[in-house]
Amino acid sequence: MRPTAWPTPTAANQIWLGDITYLPLASGGWAYLAAWRDAHSRAVMGLNVDERMTTDLCLTPCAAPWPCASHAFTQYLTEQKFVASCSRTGNPYDNALVESGWSTLKPELLPQQAVFEDVQLAREEIEYYLGTYYNSLRLHSAIGYRTPTQFEQQFTPPTQLSVFTRPPQLTAGRRALVLVGDVA
Repeated sequence: MRPTAWPTPTAANQIWLGDITYLPLASGGWAYLAAWRDAHSRAVMGLNVDERMTTDLCLTPCAAPWPCASHAFTQYLTEQKFVASCSRTGNPYDNALVESGWSTLKPELLPQQAVFEDVQLAREEIEYYLGTYYNSLRLHSAIGYRTPTQFEQQFTPPTQLSVFTRPPQLTAGRRALVLVGDVA
């Protein structure tokens, strides 16, 4: 289903989009990041970071729905009464909103040639970035230069907000990065 064919969400939790991306590690391996985003508020609803891309990456509570061909994932969607819409490989219309989020996350979180030291530090930084900064502090042009939290508050009483939040145990200036190559 192309984005133009989607119903326009009028409230949070009507349409969630998910995807998996990968981020480089100092070891030469990858940290796999799976995330859900709400199509109405642009909020990250949940995420999971792991060193392997398995069905468990997708089925951990509130993680992303990819790989969508997984039998366990398809069964989970059916049990939860979700309607799945999975594009063919190379045809990313269904999750274009999430893909655009990756194009924001990667340069903001990992400057050019930077990598995470390991999966645990990648997880901590990504949880802070998406759960705290992205949802509560970063302004989004698509929702009138407000944060997803501010945007949802105009539609939902504060006690019923659905955005993923991370306890503020990480500080904004902390980064788990290792620069690779020449640094001027």
